[in-house]
Amino acid sequence: MNLFLNKYIQRVRTSDFARNTSTLVSGTVLAQLIPILIQPVIRRFYSTEVFGAYAVYNSLVGILYVITSLRYEQAIILPKKDEEAMNVFSLAQTINLLVSFSIGILIAIFYKPLLAFLNISENHVWFLFAVPVTTFLFNLQQSINLWLIRKKAFLSVSKNKVARRSLEGIAQITFRYLKLPYGLLLGDIIGHITNSLYGFRQVFRNGFHFRNVSKIKIRQLSKVYSEYPKYNTLSTFLNACSLLLPTIIINKFYGSENAAYFDLARLLLLTPIALVASSISNVMLQRISEKHRHKQCFKKELLTILGLGALIAVAEMIIILPFGEQLFGIAFGTEWTFSGTIAKQLMWPFLLYFISFSFTSLFLALQKVKALSVYQVINFLLILSLWWFTHLSFEKFISLFVYFNIISALLFAFLLSTVVIRYKRGLHSNV
Repeated sequence: MNLFLNKYIQRVRTSDFARNTSTLVSGTVLAQLIPILIQPVIRRFYSTEVFGAYAVYNSLVGILYVITSLRYEQAIILPKKDEEAMNVFSLAQTINLLVSFSIGILIAIFYKPLLAFLNISENHVWFLFAVPVTTFLFNLQQSINLWLIRKKAFLSVSKNKVARRSLEGIAQITFRYLKLPYGLLLGDIIGHITNSLYGFRQVFRNGFHFRNVSKIKIRQLSKVYSEYPKYNTLSTFLNACSLLLPTIIINKFYGSENAAYFDLARLLLLTPIALVASSISNVMLQRISEKHRHKQCFKKELLTILGLGALIAVAEMIIILPFGEQLFGIAFGTEWTFSGTIAKQLMWPFLLYFISFSFTSLFLALQKVKALSVYQVINFLLILSLWWFTHLSFEKFISLFVYFNIISALLFAFLLSTVVIRYKRGLHSNV
């Protein structure tokens, strides 16, 4: 066992991939500690009804932002020349602006039916109106991060995340003390604006110039990378729905209070895991894309991620399983102990989600977009089927949600292993 650990530690120390990953992960962990540390404060300031509306708002943003640029932002890291990448960046954000604006118009016209469908009080209508603004900013930040990752400016990505979360947390607490309405919402938007402005500063420092952008090149590159809107937009949208739709379903059929309990459990389990996985995924996209171009093996990268996943799984099991309810009760107040019960159940599918999310970029790097799309559609159909089980008690509904996610994770593991094995065989056949 000690020999295995020593070999793993040595691999991490000598791997560029591991160093880049640790830079992103450390910044991400610091950024996520900020909102987690302020949760005990704001959970005592705002009602469960407000947190229920806030959870639905975040779910809508999380679902919509992945499609507002038709996934062209994912191609920023792929071109050999920076000039082409600048044009892909501009293409993605032009589409993002147009789609986000269109979403805003639709919400302005149909906000009353939407409030009724989502089971949100008209007192919280501004959560709905803010969705297109935050959606645009969130997608913009993804393009900024991918440009910085292309330039291997991993420290800048981490700084952006810390700046966003710091301003967001300070604003949410300050607005509550000032008794301003929508303190949660305003703080969230301020955080996104901070991230975008600070990110643009880093982008220009890392070689981005709008003078290299032209309409002709944008049109050409929109055709070169047309596989992303054709095969990845819908499937990624469905994948986001698979992750975030349960919050909307719970709010609609089980009320805002249960949605708030579910969202807190999800926040403490999924946010650190997902964003650490996102950091790993971004580094992996850059690293494996490079190795794929040179027909090289990426065994070390896969082992590094599996090792990190195992460490996180063990850490969460030690903390959550024996002490879930007590931790939530002490940290957030006795009214939130039920979130600890939910967290115990959600831990298993969310740990599996960490693994699958970390490896999602492998499909993109190996240009296996269609294979990933097939999985994402099947996963969406599994989660969507929960809509037909809302007659169950809330506890049984959560158990069914866990089972469906485990089935989905096993399917992903099978598909991933198939893609990796075929790539490895292709390398050997070319030797």
